[in-house]
Amino acid sequence: MRNEGGILEQMLHHIELECLPSEIPERIILDVSTLAVGDTLHVSDIVLENPHNSIVTDGERTVFSLAAPAIQRDADETEEAVGMQEPEVIERGKKDEDEEA
Repeated sequence: MRNEGGILEQMLHHIELECLPSEIPERIILDVSTLAVGDTLHVSDIVLENPHNSIVTDGERTVFSLAAPAIQRDADETEEAVGMQEPEVIERGKKDEDEEA
């Protein structure tokens, strides 16, 4: 993951479980170290330790995704891009009387 420079985005912060009050898990650990840029981890990919617990949240919901990093440009490249976008100003108006003579 670090070699590719991806950005880990957490899309879902809560997962609804069905279990007995005495069997509520303290935490659920998800391993995202194997994700590559463009990969996602869905609710259906989560494996619970206790077989008596079940996930109620829709399995198609995305929990994490690894997005490609934004492209960073040098200051020179940015200035060139801005310069290319600026319109050319053509001067128009009345000519001075001295120029006409």
